[in-house]
Amino acid sequence: MKNRKLPLFLATLLLAMLLAVSPVIASDDGGVIRVNGDALITVTPDQCIIILGVETINTDAAVAMTENAEIMNRVIAALKSLDLNEEQIRTGIYSVHSQSNFFWQMDIGDETQYRVYNSLTVTLNDLEMIGQVIDIAILAGANQVQSIQMGVKDSEAVMLQALRAATIQARTKAEVIASAAGVEITGIRSINEDWSSFSPSTQMFQAESVMMDVARGFGVSTPIIPNDIQIFGRVSVEFTF
Repeated sequence: MKNRKLPLFLATLLLAMLLAVSPVIASDDGGVIRVNGDALITVTPDQCIIILGVETINTDAAVAMTENAEIMNRVIAALKSLDLNEEQIRTGIYSVHSQSNFFWQMDIGDETQYRVYNSLTVTLNDLEMIGQVIDIAILAGANQVQSIQMGVKDSEAVMLQALRAATIQARTKAEVIASAAGVEITGIRSINEDWSSFSPSTQMFQAESVMMDVARGFGVSTPIIPNDIQIFGRVSVEFTF
């Protein structure tokens, strides 16, 4: 009877030793592969926003404001002559500030002057009109072109396109990792949009050069070449296996 119990005892002892030295893997959720997916999409702009400005300076605030209003009215009338509607022409910034002439013209002294600034935001869907708009605005009296911003009308659609591409990339990366590890993806534990961005292309513009051309009687339209727009999307995904 004792001899029969000995093999059973030895087998039990061996199993206990194996359990003691071998790792035991157990998880309710199974394994997880965490990856990020990135996508950068480049699209051609179909919209442009131009910031035009009129600045007047005078020792009399009322005179500076009147001069500014007269010039801006001419600019607006000139823009409307290009068949731009009121939705495309909006007031941006209007400000009146006092300033010491000392910082502007050293030979005049520190006499106080008043600076009046008024800007217009012009939205164009026809990018071929950019140069024409700038030229006619300056001819009408605008003396500042703050920026030219290229964009797309349906920015939400292209951002979603970037997120879709980022998600596909994340899936592809996870499948490569799973295949190399000899496992198979069974599902998604979590998926998050880390961030997405729409970066319109902004071009700074020097109005002085165009004003000089206008003064010289140059009739060539200001050339503006639109830059492409970049949209970036990123997602983080946890795949289970």
